[in-house]
Amino acid sequence: MEISDKNVVKQLKKKNEKALQYLIDTYGGLVKHIVYKYLYKYPQEREECINDVFWVVWDKISAFDPKKNSLKKIGLPQSLPTKRLIISVRS
Repeated sequence: MEISDKNVVKQLKKKNEKALQYLIDTYGGLVKHIVYKYLYKYPQEREECINDVFWVVWDKISAFDPKKNSLKKIGLPQSLPTKRLIISVRS
């Protein structure tokens, strides 16, 4: 099955690893840019934070209701990395 913006949430809920790879391929560059922008002083935290962003999506996707929101509307990937960054820097 071809993964697209239209079916990625459904496929993530089915724990289709190709859907996770689609997210990484589609949003990975932007997530990395945001993380590097805020964690430039913390190079050891960067990769962990990037991984955390996608792990949270994978782990919490069952609570996501596509009828109420879209991934883009809730700010993935813009808001989630910022939240993970705050946690990383405070830890």
